Amino acid sequence: SKTTTVFNSLNLKPTNIAIVFESKTSLKTDSNEKAEEIMTLHEGTKVFVMETQNNWKRVQLTDKTEGWLNSDAVKNLE
Repeated sequence: SKTTTVFNSLNLKPTNIAIVFESKTSLKTDSNEKAEEIMTLHEGTKVFVMETQNNWKRVQLTDKTEGWLNSDAVKNLE
């Protein structure tokens, strides 16, 4: 499939999908509490996990916005 080809050419694994399960959480510009907030995400928001760093996940939203979330705010879909 085309998707697999793209992932392989970028040397990435297919993205993990996760859901925000806190009532609201901040999407940040960087992986720390002091980083600027990009926007607020609400419970049930679907995100694609690109990377995990300590207690933070770099995620991409369905509209391609990217930022960092505290790992505790999201659960990966198995």
